Amino acid sequence: METYLTTGGVAEYLKFSKETIQRWVQDNEIPFCRIKRQIRFRVSDIEKWVDDNGVMKAKENNGAEIEVTDGDFVFDDNSEVDVK
Repeated sequence: METYLTTGGVAEYLKFSKETIQRWVQDNEIPFCRIKRQIRFRVSDIEKWVDDNGVMKAKENNGAEIEVTDGDFVFDDNSEVDVK
């Protein structure tokens, strides 16, 4: 069974701030998936991304749906960040 992390969880896992993780999501620099409007991170994708020196783009994330249709992401702390 796959393990998913929230933004706060992946920030703690990687030892970065939540703001850095949110910026990476906005810039499509870290693999993530959307479940409804919630952003989640597969531990296996994060580990591969780290092993690849952080070069795997989220859009290459094993076919995960990342299309932005309404222009916003909702992170685990319920704050909304507009993507333009």
